[in-house]
Amino acid sequence: MTREDLYKVTTDARVERLLRRLTRDDLLEIIQRWFNQPDLKPDSSDASWEIYQEMQQKHKYKVIDRVLKVDWVNGLRALQIAQLDLKFKLDAIDHPNVKRWQLWRLKPGSLVNNDTPMQLALSLSKLEDHVQLYLSSFFRCHVYCARHPKHHTYWMRISFFETSSPDVMPLTTSNVYLIYYPMTEYILCGGTIRKNIYTYVVQALVSAFDAGSIKDEKLGSKKLEELNRVIDGKESLGIFDTYAKNQVDPNPLDIHQKVIKPDMPAYVSTAEEKRRIVPVDRNTINARYEQANALGIDPPAIESLSIQITMPPYLAPEGEDMTAKITLKGDNVMKGIQELITCGIMKLPLPEWLPEVAAAGINKVFLTRDGIFRQEGDDDEEE
Repeated sequence: MTREDLYKVTTDARVERLLRRLTRDDLLEIIQRWFNQPDLKPDSSDASWEIYQEMQQKHKYKVIDRVLKVDWVNGLRALQIAQLDLKFKLDAIDHPNVKRWQLWRLKPGSLVNNDTPMQLALSLSKLEDHVQLYLSSFFRCHVYCARHPKHHTYWMRISFFETSSPDVMPLTTSNVYLIYYPMTEYILCGGTIRKNIYTYVVQALVSAFDAGSIKDEKLGSKKLEELNRVIDGKESLGIFDTYAKNQVDPNPLDIHQKVIKPDMPAYVSTAEEKRRIVPVDRNTINARYEQANALGIDPPAIESLSIQITMPPYLAPEGEDMTAKITLKGDNVMKGIQELITCGIMKLPLPEWLPEVAAAGINKVFLTRDGIFRQEGDDDEEE
């Protein structure tokens, strides 16, 4: 238990709303943890966990009244506020209160030694301690980390107190929510960070991971569940790309396995209808499915894809370029492109940059005069 964990927070209407967001079972689970930690035990001398156990069949408002008006009437600790808030976020990862997620990528290059590798294997407690120690030098703040019960991610909540009201629960705009994917260089940031604390949060993370900098990356979806798949896809690129797309030979030693074949849709059923069908060359069909699978077996749900083209028009004088912009929208743009390929509507072969877009999960690309693909922000990185 740190000094920051024990910051006193007076109870007010916003603290009560924080309690009301949780279910009765979630409240009782957290309160039980409070009774197991001496520094978080109630102010009331006659309080006991058995009293709350008897409330398991009662309405959650009975539990809330007991917390605010009897047992913790003098206020809660910063750690208790953080546990209540993050519990709600963990149970509702796509809650509308967090409408936008930013993807940050740690870049190597330590300020001390450029050859030093990044410390991506930080434990949950070490990450929390390092960020807390760094930010406490500049602000009165509290850092709390927790593991997601289902996803293999670290969730971090950083709350900045106002200097004029150090005992009042910080506003929502003063809270920062981060999600770190262990053993990777990817961090998700929920919502918008205030300008006066943005640089400090970034530098705290750079210092914790012994990185050189942090770069924003563009993504094509705002839903956290889809972003999890995008990041998993990024980690499977490179030499393991064929395994991510399931383009591997079957195990020759397993004589019982079945050969996986692509599902061929049956457009007709009767013999007469089949007789009237003009057959398509089998090699052509196989090529379509092979090209469709190049976008991934289950590509991320990119909801919008913007393609900006800068190329010379037909029969144009040398040196003149035409700029055009194409925007594709839908529930899953890459799934739609796969269907166009398998139906033969999209001509083969696919442009070389399209599988890269599907794997990276980005939503804005550029095609230059020479047909070279680049992402938004590549020029900044080259500088």
